[in-house]
Amino acid sequence: MVPPNDPGGHSTGPIFGSIISAVMAEKVCSRCGTRGGPGSVFKGSLCESCAGVKLARRHTRSALVHVLLFGAGVYVFVSGSSGPLAVLLFTLALYDVVSFVATVVHESAHAVVGKIFGFTISEVSVGIGPPVVQFAVGRTRFVLRLYPVSGLTGLIPGARTTRTRVMLATAAGPLSHLPLAWLAGVVLPAGSGWAPYRSSSITLILIMGLFNLMPFGELDGKSLVRLLTMPDESVTGLIHTGAAMDVAHRLLAVEEGRREAAPDDRQAFIEHLAAPGIAVRDRAISLNNLAVVDLYLKDPDLLEEADRVTREAMELLPDHPAIRNTRGAVLINLGRDAEGTELMEPTIGALEPRHRASSHTALALGYARMGKVFDARRHITAATRLEHRLPELDTALTLAGAMEAEVVRRYAGGRSPEEAAAAIRADASTTAQAMGLALLAHIENTGSDADLRPVAKALINP
Repeated sequence: MVPPNDPGGHSTGPIFGSIISAVMAEKVCSRCGTRGGPGSVFKGSLCESCAGVKLARRHTRSALVHVLLFGAGVYVFVSGSSGPLAVLLFTLALYDVVSFVATVVHESAHAVVGKIFGFTISEVSVGIGPPVVQFAVGRTRFVLRLYPVSGLTGLIPGARTTRTRVMLATAAGPLSHLPLAWLAGVVLPAGSGWAPYRSSSITLILIMGLFNLMPFGELDGKSLVRLLTMPDESVTGLIHTGAAMDVAHRLLAVEEGRREAAPDDRQAFIEHLAAPGIAVRDRAISLNNLAVVDLYLKDPDLLEEADRVTREAMELLPDHPAIRNTRGAVLINLGRDAEGTELMEPTIGALEPRHRASSHTALALGYARMGKVFDARRHITAATRLEHRLPELDTALTLAGAMEAEVVRRYAGGRSPEEAAAAIRADASTTAQAMGLALLAHIENTGSDADLRPVAKALINP
C-alpha cells in the first residue's frame, strides 16, 4: 500500500506523474489478463505494470552488453592494442564516457532550473538497468544504474508553477548540450591522433540534444509540444496535481517509518479530488493515496472511506499494481482476507523493497487469519527483515506461532524429528528455518508444546 505516484521521470526529461491521461477503449493485458480502465495506459497489448517489467528486463540485458563492450574498450586503451577492431572498441568506450557526461549534465540542468522555479526534485537518475548506487539528499533521491546512459529527473510542480516555468525546466536539459559541446572542444586534445574522436564526440553531444527535442516517445520535445497546446484548465490541474504529488512523495517517508501520517496529508488529497481540470488518471491515483492515508491514520471510522475510494480507483485504473495493492490492504483491514491477499500477492513485487513493510504485514495478517501458516510465515520473515516494523506484525506473529505448533504436530505424527522436519521443508521451502525459530520462541514464551522442540531444532539445523 505504497502511493503509486512515487514521482519519477521520463527518460531524458522531467515527468509530471500522470498529468495527461489516455482515454482508451477497454483493453486486456495479454500477459496478466488484467482489464484496463479509463485511466489506464497500455503499451501495445501490455498493461503499464507488465510493460514496465518487460522494459526493465530489456534494459538490464542492454546494460550488461554495453558494460562488456565498455570493458573491452578500456582494455584496448590500456594494452595499446591496434587494428580496426581495437579502434572500434575504443570508439564505443569513448562514446559511452561522453554520453554519460552528457546525461549527467542534461539531468542536472532539469534539476537546477526546476529547483530555481520552485519545483520539488524527487529523483535524479542516470543510466539503465538495475541500480548500482543510490542515496538521498534531503527529499531528492539520486540513482546510478548499471549502464550510465539515459536518465530521468522527477520534478513535482509547486505553488509557483506556470506553463512557462514548466517549459523552461523541460527545455533546460536539451539546451545544456550546447555549452557542453563547447566545453568538450576545449577539454579534448586537438592533436592529430585525437582529432577524429574530438570532432565526433562534439557531434554526438549535439545530436543527443537535438534528438531529445524530437516530439515523440518519452522525449523532452513531446513534453514541450504538449505544454504548448495544453488548455489553461489543464495547466491549473497540473498545479493542483503537483501539490498532491508532493504529499504523496512525503507518504513514502511514512512507509519507511521516517515520519507519521497526519490529517493534513488526507486533506491534501481531498482538495486535489475537488479541484477542476484533474485528469482521470490523476484522480485514480489521488483516490488511492487518500485510502493509503486512511490506513496509516489507523482510524476505524475512515475504513468506509478507504473502501469507497479504492473501489472507484480500481474502476478507473484497475491494472495499476499499487492501486490493486492498496485495495487488497483495505479488504484485509475490513476482514475480507481471501479477497485482499489475492489482490496483494501478485502486486507486492512491483513495489520497491524499502516500501513493502505495510504490504508484507497486511499479507502476513491476512494469511494467518485464514490459517495459511506457510504463506503467513513467508511474509512475516520478509517484514522482519525490513527496518520499519509495524505493530500489526506482532498480531500476525501471535496467530502464526500458535498455528505453526498445530501444523508441526500434524507433520510429526508417526515420524522422527528429522523426518518431520524434512517433510515440512519440502512444503514450506525457504520459510522452514524461520518456522523452527518461531516455534522455539512459542515454546519458550508459552511453556506449551515442549514435545515439539526436537522438530523445531531439526528445522533450524537441517
